[in-house]
Amino acid sequence: MKKLFLLIVFVVAFTLEAGYYGHTQIDTYDPATGLYYKAVVIQKESGGFLSSSKGSSDLISNIAIFSPAKNSHSLLFKKDIKREINLFLFETDFKEGSIYFNGEDHGYNANIKNNQSIEERKLRDKLLIGIRKEEKRLTELWTAKKDGSELQKLVEVSFDSSWHIDIKNSKLRIVTIKNGDFKIDSLDW
Repeated sequence: MKKLFLLIVFVVAFTLEAGYYGHTQIDTYDPATGLYYKAVVIQKESGGFLSSSKGSSDLISNIAIFSPAKNSHSLLFKKDIKREINLFLFETDFKEGSIYFNGEDHGYNANIKNNQSIEERKLRDKLLIGIRKEEKRLTELWTAKKDGSELQKLVEVSFDSSWHIDIKNSKLRIVTIKNGDFKIDSLDW
């Protein structure tokens, strides 16, 4: 029974992550900057027990950033490196004491917390990108300015840990509970 419960928790967590970020749903404009973001999709061999088909599935390998003002585009990451992007977040609006992010019209985002009674402020010129590393059982979290400049890796988060953005305190928190021990790390966001 315990194994079945753990399997159900894993499937629900995987489904929420895959469903929310949509794996091919990056196709949006940033209302603050006017920049357009589009997923660069490749096919990935699948066949695992969670796959929806026995053939191949699409995954996001890069993100194209188009500037209408300059009529040009760039890729967020280098072109020749294999990666699986499973997270792409940026602030889009401030309404009624909360900061809104891209894709929030599709549902709840468990990675955004402490987002009530926020004092009005300028939206952050920041992207948060997650790269899933299945073989290492971790997600790399990267940040960049909205135009793609200043790209840098922030942290690696094990699949055994969770993370969220604490909006009110401008922190990215990584929570690890292992063998009864609790650890929380905070990074500036």
